[in-house]
Amino acid sequence: MLVLSCQPKNYREFKKIVKYGFEHGADLIEVRGEKIKDKELIKIFCDESSPKIFTYRINQFSYSKIKDASKKYRLALENKVEYIDVDINFGKHFINKLKKEISKTKLILSYHNYEKTPKLKQLIQILEYTRKISADYYKIVTYANSFMDNYSILKLLEFANKKSINLISHCMGEFGKSGRFLAYKNGSKFFYASYNSSHETAPGQIPLEYLSTILKVKNLYPSTRIYGIVGNPLKQSKSWLFHNFGFNQTCSNAIYLNFLINDLEEFVYYFKNYIRGISITIPFKEEILQLPNISSKIIKEIGSANTAIFKDTKPVLFNTDYLGFKEIVQNEKFLKNSNILVVGAGGSARTIIYTLKKFNNQIFIINRSIQNAEILAKEMNINLIKHKSKFPEKVDVVINTTPGNNKFLINLFKKILSEKKIKLVVDLDLNIKQSKLLSMCRTKKIKTINGFEFFIHQAIHQFKIFTGKNISVRKVRKFVLENYNKVF
Repeated sequence: MLVLSCQPKNYREFKKIVKYGFEHGADLIEVRGEKIKDKELIKIFCDESSPKIFTYRINQFSYSKIKDASKKYRLALENKVEYIDVDINFGKHFINKLKKEISKTKLILSYHNYEKTPKLKQLIQILEYTRKISADYYKIVTYANSFMDNYSILKLLEFANKKSINLISHCMGEFGKSGRFLAYKNGSKFFYASYNSSHETAPGQIPLEYLSTILKVKNLYPSTRIYGIVGNPLKQSKSWLFHNFGFNQTCSNAIYLNFLINDLEEFVYYFKNYIRGISITIPFKEEILQLPNISSKIIKEIGSANTAIFKDTKPVLFNTDYLGFKEIVQNEKFLKNSNILVVGAGGSARTIIYTLKKFNNQIFIINRSIQNAEILAKEMNINLIKHKSKFPEKVDVVINTTPGNNKFLINLFKKILSEKKIKLVVDLDLNIKQSKLLSMCRTKKIKTINGFEFFIHQAIHQFKIFTGKNISVRKVRKFVLENYNKVF
């Protein structure tokens, strides 16, 4: 069930939240009671417009807090609220007293850890301890300090499923966002959403609007295929907008998520059986080739990949950056037979250089870390610029493959503009609306190709690999641009 969690200050605010919840498909409204007066709370309990969960959280236990919680839980029971969520830390005496007053209300008995996710063995012990008190649902929610913590929750859900335990379980925090979807798909009974990104009742909640209109969480079934992007950071990524729109347009039983990870090898080892395919971004485009894989001659020559499908025990690798950029080059005269300066020496730079070499270009590379540029220049047999005071005599095109607005890039480009007559700038960074590089180009009336165009070209190929289906370029471009400021 899809739960809209809220902490209204009064009944009027609650009505506004209910209306929003109804519009976006919420099944239940969770009302947090710590900050609301009894008079307003009674009005909320008497409102029959939506079924409710009443919850009271205490960070630091005190007599006055416990007394207030007890009073409000009893008001909920008197008004036959559909669910109450009671923390196990209230103690057996408190909980059993409430249970005596329950008639139709269902009890959710919960455990929260706001600092970490215990190991699986301890999680099972916590579940077994809470089950000493009978309840309709049990809830174990923990804080994720790495994406791997979600794996422990998935294994806990498998344990609960085998024993037919009604368990609600997921991780909180930034690392837990996508894990909430994996948990729900694999048996967690409720999915908690926020009113908006500034009204979370727990860290890592996702706005209900996103869940209903873009991510379509109500269509998330055990059979749903999971795709996503792996990298760190991921706030800049628009892939979740592109692919989820594509899945919706083509009626594909699939969802696309952000997997914020620190360790690629660990992620692939533990999650390959839960996920069908991934996009790969900074800093893992080169590292993915170091893992056991199935790949083509082109990918081995490039030395990086940005797409993988999990098949049997090994990821099958693709490079849609190459396919997408090749199309851009074929349609742009300045990217053929030109002197081109590439800024950056990561996985994207490798792909760009490999593609440009096929079109009779003279290529130069510069990077903040000279050592990385030196290695890439030698591998690709291109010209290395060791110092930004020694540019080639002629530079027709500048291609940026580094994160946008970094100090090295901006200072470098200012110097280039003062010395060279540039015909074209290609900026692969997706931060197109705040890009200082593109802004400088507009001032100087220099032709540009922005990161969004590159993103669209490669994503179309990626979508075809994931689904075998084509997508309307016009429609998906329009949708992503209209929702560009949304962040997963």
